[in-house]
Amino acid sequence: MQSSTIDGTRFRKYGVSFVAGLLTAQAIIGGSTSSITHGVKFAVLMVTFVLIVAMRLAEEDYQHFIRAAVYRATELEESLQFQLTERIKEGYASAKDILYLDAVYSFMAIAAGIFGYFLLAPNLVTNRAATADIVATVLGVAIILYVGHVQYGN
Repeated sequence: MQSSTIDGTRFRKYGVSFVAGLLTAQAIIGGSTSSITHGVKFAVLMVTFVLIVAMRLAEEDYQHFIRAAVYRATELEESLQFQLTERIKEGYASAKDILYLDAVYSFMAIAAGIFGYFLLAPNLVTNRAATADIVATVLGVAIILYVGHVQYGN
């Protein structure tokens, strides 16, 4: 894989666009007059959740790539006695970045869950599909938060 293909900005742009497309498909399915089963609606919703969680996993992988690059640059600069990336390293280590990413991806999962609930229970009477949507939303947010705080090796 070439380093030019690892581009977090491009990945985020296309990933969020794809999630928006799936949410639009859910709206069309929910607004259609044809009898689409709750199973089909729930399947589209689950694909959305899986994509959001996969995007967060890929984001975490990208963050590890960046951390490794900063670590290597720091090693090289120490050997050359430059110390240029110390400020970047300190700023990057800020917990605000992780909290921001967790908030963005959690919000996307919660928004998809709320949308899915209204799609699966349009008259606000909870059914098994709507209950499964609530469980999937909570599970998706829990996975997103876990991924943001797990440490892989040193």
